[in-house]
Amino acid sequence: ESLPKIRALKAEIDRLGLECDIQVDGGITLETAVLAVEAGANVLVAGTAVFGAEDVPQRVKDFIAL
Repeated sequence: ESLPKIRALKAEIDRLGLECDIQVDGGITLETAVLAVEAGANVLVAGTAVFGAEDVPQRVKDFIAL
């Protein structure tokens, strides 16, 4: 349900010619990260998805590769 809000916020930022970050904190996984960025987010907080991974360094690499 956050994706439409992100899209609307990004559209308003663009309409006003502002330079802002859109941060999403909560529920970020490798799958949802792609959707959030496509919607307009550019800062993602992925605590559990990273630190709950069996191989943390690899999970960080996976996120960076997105």
